[in-house]
Amino acid sequence: MKQIISILTLLSTLFGWGNTGHRIVGKVAEGRLTNKAKRQIKNIIGHHDLAYISNWADGIKS
Repeated sequence: MKQIISILTLLSTLFGWGNTGHRIVGKVAEGRLTNKAKRQIKNIIGHHDLAYISNWADGIKS
């Protein structure tokens, strides 16, 4: 069992989150924000949501 967990951990590190994983994390994070934080983020990112912009840095990097 420890070997399986070790292998899965290694694989997740090698492959990263991918676009879908980043979008899921962005959506979950957005749901946990306070109303004040949501307003502040909206001032920065405009009409987009966190799921949409979650891959922005990866796009710039590539």
